[in-house]
Amino acid sequence: MLDEHRQLLFFGRFYIFRKNEVFDNPFVSVGFNPKNKLLTGYVHGLRTAPGRTDSCEFIFEGTIENNGASKITISEVDHVATSGLKLVTANVGRANFFSINGQKKISFDNKTLPGDCDWILPFTNEEKISIGERETTVNMSDLGKGDWIMVRLVRAKKAHFHSEPDEKSSSQAFLVSGDVMYIYDERPDWYYVKFKGKKKESVGWIRKTDALAGTGN
Repeated sequence: MLDEHRQLLFFGRFYIFRKNEVFDNPFVSVGFNPKNKLLTGYVHGLRTAPGRTDSCEFIFEGTIENNGASKITISEVDHVATSGLKLVTANVGRANFFSINGQKKISFDNKTLPGDCDWILPFTNEEKISIGERETTVNMSDLGKGDWIMVRLVRAKKAHFHSEPDEKSSSQAFLVSGDVMYIYDERPDWYYVKFKGKKKESVGWIRKTDALAGTGN
């Protein structure tokens, strides 16, 4: 259960600008790199009741095979007050990537869902996520909306933009812990990110060490 301060953080982040767009419960963001067939995604759903708000928040990552199958890693996200974000669980299972009437979807075993997600997500928008008796299906409507190749969460308390992929070109613009990065290119130690805020779009390179990845970095 979230305390009052935490609830305000959630509502401020979602409804104002932190997720790059207006919050819809659940918030789902997905990226796919056609070169290496890496699928990355982020899911955050809330279940509210008088006096309490419960949260399901996880990232997922897997390489899509030619037959649409994938080994997927689903990791629960934890907000740490002193250091930003960390992963507290990492469940590995099989997933299926498929399309119905032009809608791309991915399904995986309910056993890979972290925490109380199997209790929280049924109370969110079933057009985005549906939970069956054995499988959870995520509607990846994000795919095709833009040409980003990956989504990551900001792990660090502050992640500064750089005009070039080097330490010397740091700018005053930055993202904060929990923001979703839409990644368009990458170098060995850097991501090229576009972030659409409430008033303007920020573009530039961000260190990979400032991001949270499904492999647990």
